[in-house]
Amino acid sequence: MYITLAQVYDRLMQDIDYNAMAVHFLGLFERYGIQPSLVLDLGCGTGSLALAMAAHGFEMIGIDMSPDMLDLAAQKAAGAGVDLLLLQQDIRAFELYGTVGAVLATMDVLNHITDRRGLRSVFRLVRNYLEPGGLFLFDLNSPWKLATYLPGQTFYQVEEDVTWLWASEYDRRRSVCTFDLTFFFADGDGRYVREDELHEERAWKDEEIRGLLTEAGLELLAVRDGYSNRKPRPKADRLLYIVRRPKEA
Repeated sequence: MYITLAQVYDRLMQDIDYNAMAVHFLGLFERYGIQPSLVLDLGCGTGSLALAMAAHGFEMIGIDMSPDMLDLAAQKAAGAGVDLLLLQQDIRAFELYGTVGAVLATMDVLNHITDRRGLRSVFRLVRNYLEPGGLFLFDLNSPWKLATYLPGQTFYQVEEDVTWLWASEYDRRRSVCTFDLTFFFADGDGRYVREDELHEERAWKDEEIRGLLTEAGLELLAVRDGYSNRKPRPKADRLLYIVRRPKEA
């Protein structure tokens, strides 16, 4: 997974302002009265958010299942002179040596978990490794976006060294949106090499998320319309969940 996508991931995400995301998280830490020193980034990808958080003084751990993504994250960290602890693990079964003050999971990482057992496992592990009173901040592509907006649309981008096509369809029975990605990489001889990848994202309903958080012993504090302070609109495309591990009695 993400073997081919890793090569162009940062270009696909070039419109994402990771520093603005980091600043938003700092504001939430302040609002909810925590001062974490160690922060975990689940599904860290090429490390852009982890590096943005590190620039604000946080010690960062990044976990991702893709060695290609982690290789790029390590290269970027070395180039920036930043020390990141990067672990190749499945976020449904991750392990740490101790607890962290906050956990992040952004850019619809958790949508890629398409079954209840897997998401329940993530939430339980987060509670296990999150300090009492610590925050778990994660975003999701909304059901509206995955079930209504994206299906049937085709996106493409043409660059000198690579062209990619991105089409999607939605399975209402499974509540899963499938993304069919096709890449054409220039080989340097005027020809292109085709690579294909298939990805799935679950359109998690709000009541499903709330139920699984409760099962895991986590407290939902708020849901926001993306990286804003607004309550979600009916057609919000991204939802941010603000969750806390309750302090011990």
